[in-house]
Amino acid sequence: MRHPHKWGKAVQVTFSFSYVLDTCLAVVGILMFGDGIREAITSNILRTGGFPQGLTVFMCVCVGIIPLTKIPLSARPLITTADILCGLHYEPDAGSDGAGAGAGAGSRRPWVRDLQRASVRVGVVLVLLAISIVFPAFDSVCAFLGAALCTLISIILPIAFYLKLFWDEIPRWERIVSWIIIVVFAILGLAGTACTFLPKSMVDAQIGARF
Repeated sequence: MRHPHKWGKAVQVTFSFSYVLDTCLAVVGILMFGDGIREAITSNILRTGGFPQGLTVFMCVCVGIIPLTKIPLSARPLITTADILCGLHYEPDAGSDGAGAGAGAGSRRPWVRDLQRASVRVGVVLVLLAISIVFPAFDSVCAFLGAALCTLISIILPIAFYLKLFWDEIPRWERIVSWIIIVVFAILGLAGTACTFLPKSMVDAQIGARF
């Protein structure tokens, strides 16, 4: 960052804006479509009649642009890992035989190395495409990852490590609050994980019976 001392403020503004925007979209979706809302509001709008045709075309264009901008960013760690495993990763400033070059990368011709790196990128995208075709209900996988892993990695383990490191330095009330948070989110994580393995028809039936 150009101004490292503004990191805290930048994080607060960015996450606050994202939280408010997502919350507003969720509230608008519930008010517009109720319990019939899908994973994305765009799906409901495209499947519901009465909206202007221009809006439908505009949303289709935006939905088509999203993968073009999101896939390169999301696949970057996978591509970098594949480059390292294939000996194609190098740092441009390190020179042809610098420390950042992969094994044997300096002996390859530039056009051969560029062709191999392009093949790796195309291959990673094709693998992601194949996964999306083979597993059409990928939202269940994402729900499992969110309920099980994200709850564990983002909430439970950090608090547990904090208690382990600073047990003798933090007050008693903070220990109690931390344990309450761990227990509550452990229960919620287990419940969410169990629900991801239940058939959607059963979950929808239970929700419909309550409301």
